[in-house]
Amino acid sequence: MTIPQIYDIWHTKNAAGVSRLTWIMYVSAAVVWLLYGIQLKDKPIIISSILWVLTESAVVIGIFMYS
Repeated sequence: MTIPQIYDIWHTKNAAGVSRLTWIMYVSAAVVWLLYGIQLKDKPIIISSILWVLTESAVVIGIFMYS
């Protein structure tokens, strides 16, 4: 769901109808998982959380730029 959202926002340069709060909460949850993975020193959790933080942040940045 994230990759199509990134494409829509950045390709059309329009973020109308995309919830800013929802995507900020997604990024926040990914950051919490990242911190948890770091605490456990669990590489799969760390790597996947970094990827989620990056992709979801791309949506949030697009929302702020194009809304």
